[in-house]
Formats: sequence, structure tokens, C-alpha cells
Amino acid sequence: MPAYEVLVMAKAAVQRGELVDVVRGLAQRVIKDGGVVMAVKSYGTVRLAYDVKKRDGWHQQGQVVQVEVNAPASLAQQLEHLNKDERLLRWLLLKRRPKRWMTWRGEAMQSATMPPPRPCGPRPLCLVLLPGLVLGSLLMLLLVVVVVVVVVLLLLPPIMLLVLAWLIEDSITLDVMPRLSLV
Repeated sequence: MPAYEVLVMAKAAVQRGELVDVVRGLAQRVIKDGGVVMAVKSYGTVRLAYDVKKRDGWHQQGQVVQVEVNAPASLAQQLEHLNKDERLLRWLLLKRRPKRWMTWRGEAMQSATMPPPRPCGPRPLCLVLLPGLVLGSLLMLLLVVVVVVVVVLLLLPPIMLLVLAWLIEDSITLDVMPRLSLV
């Protein structure tokens, strides 16, 4: 039989005896179906994360009880009667997983019958990122080369004319280089 946890949240105004009756009725249904009640834990009155609306108004607090049971799979249908109980705000049925599904220090403990875990993606992360890094580096190199070529082509002719003017000194006049001032 699978292990379940049943969480029952009753209204804060419900007397403790009435809450015990709800839990007792739940336990009797489990036992009647051949299940076993393993533990009952009361968390007392707690502040709810959000307000719950019922017919008698909004509720900000509730009494929480956790019941651990081993019961047949038909337990979910057996607990549908809790929906009609006016003393309860909410109830929740959780199926507990076996220990082989639990983790310890981030490492999964698996039985020998479990298949090995599949990798997350089709390729390792380095193979996914590498083409993008190479392409980005090539584009950056291309941009630098283009900038250098443009700067050289734009600045080289006036610089060459200045060097020639300096070497020849008075042979080149200002008419040849109208854009530059040789003062």
C-alpha cells in the first residue's frame, strides 16, 4: 500500500474536540479500507498565507493537522466527504515517494532497477556555447580590421602629403592640399 500524507486545515474557531472528531473519522475510513494510520501531528493555529473565503466569511487563521497513513489507492475517493464538512477550510492528499527517490547532499540515490538519468540536452553546454563564442570573436576581429582599413585609407593620403611637403619643403604649395593647413 502506498504511503500518503493528509493535511487538514480547520477553521480557527473550531473546538479541539471537533477537530479530533474529524481526524478520528478520517482514521476510521482508512482503517475500514485496510489501511494503517502511522502518525498524527498537530501544528496548532497558524496564520494562513492568504485569506480563505467560506460561506461564513473570510478566514485568516486555521488549525493544521497532518495525518500519515498507508492506505489503498482508493483513498482519494474516500476523502471526498471532507469537501462537505463546514468545519474545514481546506484539505490536501499527498502521496509520499519511496526513499530511493529522495536526495542526499544533492546526489540522487537510485535503486539498481532505475534507468540512468538522461542528460538535459542533446549536446554538452560547451559545444552549444562554443560556436557562438567563435562567431562573436570573428565578428569582433572583422570589425577591428574594417575600422583600421577605413582609418588608414582616410588618413594616409594627407599624412603622406605632409611628409612629402616636409621633405621637399617648399615645392608643394597649399593649392595641392586645400584641406590641410600647413602653418
